[in-house]
Amino acid sequence: MFSTGITLDLKNRMQKVVPLLPYILLLLLLTKHAANSPNDQSRLATMESLVEQGTFAIDDSTFKGTVDKIFVNGHFYSGKPPVLSFLGAGFYFILHHVFRLSISDSWTYYSLTLLLVGVPSILMLVFFSKSLAFTRLDPKNHWIITYALGGGTLILSYSVVLNNHTVAASLLFLAFYCWLRMKQLSFNQSKFLFGAGFLSALAGVIDTAALPFAALFYILSVSRTRSFSLAYILGALAPFALHAALNVAIVGDIFPAALFHSNLYHYPDSYWNNPIGIDALNEPKLVYTFHSLIGHHGLFLLTPTLIFPLVMLIKILTNRFHPFRREAIVVGFGCLVIITTYLFWSSNYGGVAFGFRWFILFVPLLFFFTAFFFIDVKSPRIRGLFYGLLYLSVVVAGIGVRNPWTVFEPYKLAKNLLGLA
Repeated sequence: MFSTGITLDLKNRMQKVVPLLPYILLLLLLTKHAANSPNDQSRLATMESLVEQGTFAIDDSTFKGTVDKIFVNGHFYSGKPPVLSFLGAGFYFILHHVFRLSISDSWTYYSLTLLLVGVPSILMLVFFSKSLAFTRLDPKNHWIITYALGGGTLILSYSVVLNNHTVAASLLFLAFYCWLRMKQLSFNQSKFLFGAGFLSALAGVIDTAALPFAALFYILSVSRTRSFSLAYILGALAPFALHAALNVAIVGDIFPAALFHSNLYHYPDSYWNNPIGIDALNEPKLVYTFHSLIGHHGLFLLTPTLIFPLVMLIKILTNRFHPFRREAIVVGFGCLVIITTYLFWSSNYGGVAFGFRWFILFVPLLFFFTAFFFIDVKSPRIRGLFYGLLYLSVVVAGIGVRNPWTVFEPYKLAKNLLGLA
């Protein structure tokens, strides 16, 4: 009888994963085999240096030529937050010492990207589908929305290359799931808030733009009881402590180099002394805002299906009695903080990259509210509009998969498709 219970439990778990097998196969086929951007080269340089030389300094790394580096006390270091590269070094240690692969081997990049980026993306989609069960959504629509997220957003485009945005986005949603799961329980709530604290803090030290959500999730935990907020804090301690230790070893304090030590990027002959191309743009704020939201890098141009969850989120905010209003406040405010921060304090589109990659962070959280579109909207015409825009979103995400480290030119594509070029 005990074995039968285990068998049934395993069967139930497999049934929840099997629908994702096509997506898993897609990532296995599409994940890249080489680092084609200073961004991922910078992370690989740290992994190689840690494993082969026992130092964070990348002076002798294969990828020491990356422009994404800082100069500290006579040595070059990656300018990226160190935690993801540190975790990746653990995987590279096995690849290098057990399988005899070098950092420049194509299977090294492929394996590291699958493990560090692909696996979190898959786990996020599994729990995204599970999270929809907390709403009144018809179960037959669960995987429609899940695949719309996985295949019709830049989550797909950036799940095939080594980056921190997809990883942090996945961790943030897993933290969100812990909160939703905790709400359903009358016992063992602390362990889920501990998980939410750990996952949101890990997202924050991997991508510093996630920190506002980590703080907002803490406020959610306080809204339950103070004892629950303690569980959240305890969960967050380990990621923050790891970041602090690594960052102190590199720059001497706990503050991320990109935010607090911009001077470290400006050494003799640094690329950042005289950037070129898209990195040199300094457009008026209205122009920059337009292109970041609906223009050539536009969040809503490249993923038009995001319009639907945005509308539903706003609708929920206006309903004081909606059971998900608290979540809508947190997600909406978090998105607003990230968007306004980049729009007011930056003039960069994320370098040579497909779309505004920094906004990927909140895409799964926002997309969750697509469930309420399917719950509330029954009009065939509006549903048809959603599927039409989903088709466009999938096409754009597919174009991004070809090479996420390139600038997408939607207007040129439109001219070619219309025969106007």
